[in-house]
Amino acid sequence: MRARNQDGWLEETKAPQLEGSLVEYVKDPQTGEQRRRHRSRIVGHKVARHGQAPMRKFEAGEELAKIVGPLNATQSTRRDDRVPLRWFVEHRWQPTLIGNWGASTRKTNQYFIRAILAEFGDKALRDLDCVDLQNWLNRLADRYSRSMVFHCDTYLKSICAEAVEQDFLAKDPARKLKRPKTRKPDETRIEWAQYQAVIDAAATLRDKLAIKVGAATAVRPGELFAFRWQSLGRLANGRHVLKISETIYKSKIRPWAKTEGSEGDVALPQRLAVELAHWRTLTEWAGDRDFIFPNTVGGFWITRTLKRAC
Repeated sequence: MRARNQDGWLEETKAPQLEGSLVEYVKDPQTGEQRRRHRSRIVGHKVARHGQAPMRKFEAGEELAKIVGPLNATQSTRRDDRVPLRWFVEHRWQPTLIGNWGASTRKTNQYFIRAILAEFGDKALRDLDCVDLQNWLNRLADRYSRSMVFHCDTYLKSICAEAVEQDFLAKDPARKLKRPKTRKPDETRIEWAQYQAVIDAAATLRDKLAIKVGAATAVRPGELFAFRWQSLGRLANGRHVLKISETIYKSKIRPWAKTEGSEGDVALPQRLAVELAHWRTLTEWAGDRDFIFPNTVGGFWITRTLKRAC
């Protein structure tokens, strides 16, 4: 693309002030066509003000050159920075990432994105200000969890960095955002006696074992109740494992784990493996494809409500 070099021009306002003007070429984000856009900025005052001497015209010209110089140096046409943040997120940022989101991840990510757009969605990209962004994160930290604040911080930085990458913005307003201090997550742990009391209160052997396996492996409920007898295996070194390959989500079995990192084997203590082997001899649902912790009709449990699946 050919260079569009210019010097700009100066005008005196009624104030009296010296106003520098220039023409910028931007791309329409929808049509891709170039548009001329007039820009102006006050570069100095013609009269003494706040103890400062009046600016002479050649000095104003030097200030204007500092503004025009970087624009000429780009030698290219920038995209329009007046588009709303909502439009940029939906049409330019999200399409670059959404293909890598899983079903459950997409729902979670959309929650954080909606929070950002509710606050800044109608603002033009060029009006995004680092102080406004930081103040909003600080307010979030007073009301929401660490996860909420950290995710919003991450997405704001990603969105603004992409706006710079795609030439919508010259500078990144989110680059220096700092994560504010948040409330510590609830790390309450029950004592051994309390844990044993929960086991003792369980109505059936199935329930007792479900609690024990969940506590020993730290798997998600959707993974725990999706375990089948074929999930129970033994490694070459003799250690017992449970293989995560399915999950329960929205009352359905999905033939994959929640994330790629979740797929694989989780270690099972020897004593617990023996208890599960004994449970298999007692349950009427003992086939390889049967669930280890079935409901009363052999199906899986709906994890949110613990009602029997049809």
